[in-house]
Amino acid sequence: MTQKPCAYCKKEFVPYRPAQIYCSPKCQSTAYRLAHPENVSKWRASGAEKARQRADEWRKTHSERSKEASADWRKANLDRAKASVIDWHKANPDKRREHRAKWRAANPEQIKESKAQWFKANRDKAITYIHRRRAKKAANGGTFTTAEWQQLKSFYGFRCLCCGEIEPKIKLTVDHIVPIQLGGSNDITNIQPLCRTCNLRKGTQVIDYRPK
Repeated sequence: MTQKPCAYCKKEFVPYRPAQIYCSPKCQSTAYRLAHPENVSKWRASGAEKARQRADEWRKTHSERSKEASADWRKANLDRAKASVIDWHKANPDKRREHRAKWRAANPEQIKESKAQWFKANRDKAITYIHRRRAKKAANGGTFTTAEWQQLKSFYGFRCLCCGEIEPKIKLTVDHIVPIQLGGSNDITNIQPLCRTCNLRKGTQVIDYRPK
């Protein structure tokens, strides 16, 4: 039998039968995929769905091995794992809130310890947050930033305006000149730095220790 060119790769080959136009099954398959892309998309979607079903069934019957494999993959692909989690959170905000609520309800002690560590490591931010929350709850208005609190302490030389002691010998705390309980604002203009002892001694009195 004489040679003829392959209908796809154009390579000369000897056909096994007169009607054969492709030199190999690979060329035949490739030519068909190019000519019928819609069928290829359907097959891929169907194959992907079957693969997901098989994977789900495997994870259900091999839960421990699945968890270990997932943990190993995350350790080896930290950036991809983080990006995947972020994408999932964006696409599933309701499920994320539900999962967070369940986790908080099941881990109160861990949350308490985590908050304590954060407050200890971010003392000035914590002070800003606490007083903003108090003022918001009292509906007195006003707010200040961590940077403004730092600038105020620096302006007075990191000194307690009542006893004169200086950080780090003491820890400065936010004192509202007009206390929030008496309608004072949480604005930085109503705040003076006092050590904890002097702040507690002042209590809810209206005393302005700032230099005139």
